[in-house]
Amino acid sequence: VSLYLKDVGPQVIDGIAESQGIAPGSPEYESLYNKAIVFFPDQIVTRTGWIESDLADDNTKNIRLTGSLHYFINQRTEIVGQANYAMGTSVYTAQNRFAAREFRILSGKAEINNPDYYARAWAVTENSGSSYDIGGAALRLNEAWKPSETWFTDYLSAYTQTALISGDMNGAHQFARLVSDNRDPGTGIIFDESKPAFPLAGTSDFNRFMNEITSRSIDDGGARVYDNSKLYQVEGMYNFTHLIHFVEMQVGVSNRVTSVNSNGTVFFDSPGHPININQFGTFVQINKDFLNDRIRITGAFRFDKNHFFEAQYTPRFSLIGFLDGKKEHSIRGTFQTAYRFPSTADQWVDINAGVFRTIGGMPEVQNSYNFDTIPLYPMSGRNPVKDKPVTENGPILLPGLSPEKVVSSEIGYKGLFLGKKLFLDSYVYYNIYKGFEAVQLVAQLAADAGTEKDQLFQTYFTTDQPVSSFGWALSLDYMTPVGILIKSNVAFNRLLEGIDAPGVEARFNSPEYRTNLSVGHHAIIPNLGFSLNFHWQNSFLWESGFGAGQIPAYSTLDAHVSYNVPAIKTTFKLGGSNILNKYYTTSFGSPQIGGLFYVSLVYEDILDYVKK
Repeated sequence: VSLYLKDVGPQVIDGIAESQGIAPGSPEYESLYNKAIVFFPDQIVTRTGWIESDLADDNTKNIRLTGSLHYFINQRTEIVGQANYAMGTSVYTAQNRFAAREFRILSGKAEINNPDYYARAWAVTENSGSSYDIGGAALRLNEAWKPSETWFTDYLSAYTQTALISGDMNGAHQFARLVSDNRDPGTGIIFDESKPAFPLAGTSDFNRFMNEITSRSIDDGGARVYDNSKLYQVEGMYNFTHLIHFVEMQVGVSNRVTSVNSNGTVFFDSPGHPININQFGTFVQINKDFLNDRIRITGAFRFDKNHFFEAQYTPRFSLIGFLDGKKEHSIRGTFQTAYRFPSTADQWVDINAGVFRTIGGMPEVQNSYNFDTIPLYPMSGRNPVKDKPVTENGPILLPGLSPEKVVSSEIGYKGLFLGKKLFLDSYVYYNIYKGFEAVQLVAQLAADAGTEKDQLFQTYFTTDQPVSSFGWALSLDYMTPVGILIKSNVAFNRLLEGIDAPGVEARFNSPEYRTNLSVGHHAIIPNLGFSLNFHWQNSFLWESGFGAGQIPAYSTLDAHVSYNVPAIKTTFKLGGSNILNKYYTTSFGSPQIGGLFYVSLVYEDILDYVKK
């Protein structure tokens, strides 16, 4: 919870003037206003909080069990049954930071495999255990020990008096926080035992509040989330090539049923009434070689239907041509259409993320918050304190949510040079999106909604504005005369046409440049191998439901050495990733990643050992 000093300054000054009997517009009022307004700059004041490790166990623990049974009916046909179980505790980022405590996932599959076909049925079910929303828990904990209205009233009173008397803004802020929290953060001493005090992590008050909040569901004013969702899928493919000799043809089919069951704590379902989603798909693919296998043409066609969206038809076409008889040089080209149904969360999420309420783009979800009756205004940004609704151009009408479609074209080249010691691979692509899925930050004004404050939402929609992206990549691999393999690549990706509208986030989330360089040899001297890999990428903007921010550029160096002992058929390996231990992050809100070091031992003939 935050307060913008610049917004409340005039109101605070009016209160001081009224308490001193100073009339607005008088010389005394002007003098008071000019003296005091400088202490209310463009600055945010927030409630005192806790570090994440105080609110949740930040250690990751997991147990995974897997078992499978394989039976060969004959030399070509295999039946497989497999079951997997996992449980653990971790912290993850979605619309907010969540503590996944004692979660459990059970999955299984049954399949039959043959070089000409396969058929498979699999299912996944999950149980969220005692998981909870960390950010929501912190917000409710603060409101539980002292409501924000009372806290900010105490803060502004102490801050204003101290600033006007001393003229020291920093000192005034420090004193105001001590008064509002009623506790010395260093010693833990409570200043006034008759008033509530900020609960320090680990104290009985803190633990009592946290236990109460995390044991109640979000709908009951707590932070507990519930998820017992399930997914079932059957799929199969048949290769007709052995029956139709003049072309290669494969046909596949799948059907998926998803049951979204969060008891209304995360999604727009309700207790006992999960959201059921059925999605069917089928495809046919044909390959044909021409000119003594110098040219290969592939054509494919997909049909997919999600019962909440219109059916999608996506043809694809590719061509590979070899430029020489040895097939050491080739060019390729692809032209394909693709689609993406909105994710389950993009459709049906419904959760209070603290500042914004994050809701799915389905009409049922949006209209439950009166999107169809109360005007919507775009936000100038996602900071609810500094950014405001943009009202100059009137309310906006959100487009609906529909599948994201893209038409992609790519041209590439592969070649071997210097007696097959140098390998080159490159491509360039261009994508045009029709119906790009994006996120809109909107507000319902308090006057329209009949509420004390503006109601803020982030929701999903599909824009009809043109969006395109462009990229290319180049890789070079070289085998030196002494057997050292040098590999390098660089890739470029850019969103050429974005969505230029207030409060809209495209969430492209990709650095423009990424590059890798590696050097290695499996046995630089007898039995001793090594590998070095350097990675670098530039900074980029990350946008998500949790927040938006710039991800700094970073580089890492990975390395390992290995030693093989033939006499005992064993290889020892010592290595690490990010061995320089330069901390970096890959997305906004994610933890910093440091070095990871390992030692491994691989026995290369375990089956022979078992037989003996």
